[in-house]
Amino acid sequence: AKMVVEQVDGRFRKVQIPLFLADPDRITAEDRYWSSFKGVDTAPHLAAVSSLSFSPVSPCDLVASASTRLHIYDGATLAAKKTISKFKDVVTCGSYRADGALIAAGTKDNRLKVFDVRSRVLLKEFSGHSDAVRVAQFSPLSLTSVLSGSDDSTVRLWDLPSGKTNVVFQGHSDMVRAACQASSSSWITASYDHTMRWWDERTGRCERKVDVGGPCDALAICPGGATIATGGVNGISIWSLLTAQLVHHLPNPVTCLAVDPVKGRLLSGSADQTLNIIDIDTFNITHSIRQSASISSIAISPEVIAIGMADGQLSLRQRRPGVVPAPLPTPHGGTRRYFMRGTNRSVPQQEDYRVDLERGPKLKPYDTFMKKHQFASALNSVLSTMNPNIISGILHELRARDAMIVAISGRDDQGLEPLLRFLVKYVTDPRHTRLLRDVADCILDVYADNVGQSPAVDRLFRNLESKISEQMALRPIMMRLAGQIDMITNTTS
Repeated sequence: AKMVVEQVDGRFRKVQIPLFLADPDRITAEDRYWSSFKGVDTAPHLAAVSSLSFSPVSPCDLVASASTRLHIYDGATLAAKKTISKFKDVVTCGSYRADGALIAAGTKDNRLKVFDVRSRVLLKEFSGHSDAVRVAQFSPLSLTSVLSGSDDSTVRLWDLPSGKTNVVFQGHSDMVRAACQASSSSWITASYDHTMRWWDERTGRCERKVDVGGPCDALAICPGGATIATGGVNGISIWSLLTAQLVHHLPNPVTCLAVDPVKGRLLSGSADQTLNIIDIDTFNITHSIRQSASISSIAISPEVIAIGMADGQLSLRQRRPGVVPAPLPTPHGGTRRYFMRGTNRSVPQQEDYRVDLERGPKLKPYDTFMKKHQFASALNSVLSTMNPNIISGILHELRARDAMIVAISGRDDQGLEPLLRFLVKYVTDPRHTRLLRDVADCILDVYADNVGQSPAVDRLFRNLESKISEQMALRPIMMRLAGQIDMITNTTS
């Protein structure tokens, strides 16, 4: 019979790492996620990047409109893939169809054009507007419907096979700049006339109108589908799709909006060169990305953020792929490995039994050194991390064991520098000041006779003295301030 015994080590108490209140400026999980998108350089365009759109079909190619061209970028490599230049005037907008096979583009010469992505052939050209077309969008629910919005204040829904207008939405009194489909028969548009309107494509009538408080440049249905965001010079407003009531308002002026399909965040770009990521549940800005120029358009796919700017720059940020574990080798049928699989596994016997004993906690390297009473090695192992909490925990333990002098003694200038550098950095941190004051006293007791032998160590001693002198000079000022605060609070109470 076989018996398995696991070792127990429960006699050593690990070093207790002190816990402090979270730093409000610490890097959060949200920051780490958005920082994982790394920028890729692209050639500048001749004019502002007026619109961006990702294909819904993998690999999610990107189409960007700038000047008199549509530029298509590979969604996987982010390399320039194709250019469509069959335009006589400036291209104002462009977007993919739901199957990724076609692109619709609006132009300043009042045209709506539809291109085949693979061949770049112009399939349809729609003319019916009397001014520049600013919105070109396929219906996400129908492959044969495409919508256009124009500076002539009208919105048209076209039938792709016949090339005719299905319905004209008339009601806006100024330029139409954004649109999205709310349901199978309902569209929402926004205009510079300060209104957002719901349209029924079956009747062509405006079913609902909301005053958004200013010119509106962008629309985006928020994650979850219960709210819609409008954006313009008066900020971002979140509206209920069911009741058309205002849910929340952010005063930051914006030029464009997009919705992240992975994290469920609302992205906004503005003329102050900032891309903000907004949590729809709390309406807080969870992360910001600075750009080199005013942001004119944004789009996001599961792996890429595209940011178009007014100076023609296009910033593409691709998320670093995670480490995918290699699949386990699988033996192929008919091979020797296939027929011999499982023969190296022992068959349990009836008389076998297993004794499971509680396994002791796995020790960190500094715990191992402390257990062996190698105090200097324990301190060296944590000084290399420059983690103030771990280093403070070791120093607290050394002081409790009366081993501080042992851990600090016997160091040359290279061994003393990391400890002095830590003191200089954190001696003014109120969470560590008392402890580091005792550490500084020990260092001076041990190395006072060695001052002047190493320029690097002398410089660190001078920096430490300067830090302490600054704090001593600040102390009477803070005491006076505390007295003034006490006087004010006592008066008001």
